[in-house]
Amino acid sequence: MKNRVKQVLIFLGGLFVGALVVFIIMGRVNQQQYANSYTLSVMEKAFEATELRAHPQDELGKRIEAMLAAGVLAINQHKEFQNAPYGMTALRTVKNFYDINSLPIPPEISDILNSIPSNH
Repeated sequence: MKNRVKQVLIFLGGLFVGALVVFIIMGRVNQQQYANSYTLSVMEKAFEATELRAHPQDELGKRIEAMLAAGVLAINQHKEFQNAPYGMTALRTVKNFYDINSLPIPPEISDILNSIPSNH
């Protein structure tokens, strides 16, 4: 009887530890997916802003441009965004947006973007 209770407790303990490990791993995977999604979103905003700059929809373009600085700051401040597969590409894309359109880089992100090597 004692042996049976011991086996059941060991089984339940192993089940609990296994579930905990799966929970931790899945949480990490979700965090990485969020970082990927965020950095891709910043890249999309830079492309949209570039397209809108070339056309007369200046108001919408300026609103999107204003969001680029917040995106750059977020990527710079969060390691999971920096380590995401597109983290550096997103920063480089924003930098290219300012270069292509001959716009001054906002002061709050100029040090960050100027430290990014060009892709050329």
